[in-house]
Amino acid sequence: MCAFAFHNAYPKAGDVSMDEGDGEQTDFDIDSDASDADLLELKQELNKLGPGKTRRDLADATIAAQEITLQRWKRFFKGYLIWYHKTHPRARRLNTYESVWKSLRQLYYDTCYKVVAHDVGKEIINFLHGQFCSDRGLVKGMRHKPVVGHNGLHGALYYHWKFDTATFTLELERVELALGLLFLAFTGARPGAIFESGCKGIVGTNAALLYKDVKLRLLQPPDEVSLLVLEVTIMLDKGKRKRNAPKTITLYENHTCPAMCPILHFVAIAFAHNAFHPRLVSAGLNPYSLHNFSTPDGRITIDFTFRDDILEIPIFRCLERSIEGIHVHPFQALSANSISQWTKRLGERAGFDHPFQPYALRREVGTELT
Repeated sequence: MCAFAFHNAYPKAGDVSMDEGDGEQTDFDIDSDASDADLLELKQELNKLGPGKTRRDLADATIAAQEITLQRWKRFFKGYLIWYHKTHPRARRLNTYESVWKSLRQLYYDTCYKVVAHDVGKEIINFLHGQFCSDRGLVKGMRHKPVVGHNGLHGALYYHWKFDTATFTLELERVELALGLLFLAFTGARPGAIFESGCKGIVGTNAALLYKDVKLRLLQPPDEVSLLVLEVTIMLDKGKRKRNAPKTITLYENHTCPAMCPILHFVAIAFAHNAFHPRLVSAGLNPYSLHNFSTPDGRITIDFTFRDDILEIPIFRCLERSIEGIHVHPFQALSANSISQWTKRLGERAGFDHPFQPYALRREVGTELT
């Protein structure tokens, strides 16, 4: 199979961005200590910062007091950006420091329960785009990030199923990788909404897509081909974990291209997990009778329910080693870092000329919508 041609090249070693969705965040060492020479240089740069302006016409004493407070805040914010540049020498793009400033403003709001003063924010932005950027030779503009569309995903999965010689500890992991990529592509969700996120504060919580978040139905219209429908409810989108604002995406069976059908892969994993309700299994439900399954009352819509004890269990699970061998963990979710590593290696084997990351599928969704 020939390599897939893409215009996006691998990012350069000095090309660092703070994009959260890529799953690779710059380490922020809060315990880093600067040397005496660095502190002296930092103090000299702080002394170069000019005075600011006040917004209201107040008494001279009040204006003087506010000016002192404003200067302290400006010096602190600017000093933080200067310190960040010293401790992160590989961050060479202006938008990286814009993201740092945005995070700092958010922290200030969450801590002080008020926004940064308009004058302070305006001066910091002018400082970033002016003196700070020119003195350090920062690169303006966003780093070009790879996007994997429908054709790219189809090519990767085609290679994955037909030509890939890589081995997995259990072949179920091969199905998990394909289904994970299809879920990310069709739902536009972040990896942390499907798998266990690796972000601090979330890792270790085992929060991932559960069996209770999906509904599998069989539509049997009279004199027509039966069709499987899967409803996927995303509960763990960024910013919505605490607001209980889920979104539901309906997926339909793809008869013409099984490699691009998420329902086919999901059904395979569900049968491997023995997830279907015993009532359905005793009635004859199996992979071969799925499309011809019927009920005594002759309903044209059948809900394939799952076992009560598996509803709170993640669909994607990691492996567990025991004295009996290697098997699927009974409840531990597969991490987003694991799926990211699998995806990257798949892209390399398939001939992608840029790193194939799960977040590239989400970018394609955004591109299509805009």
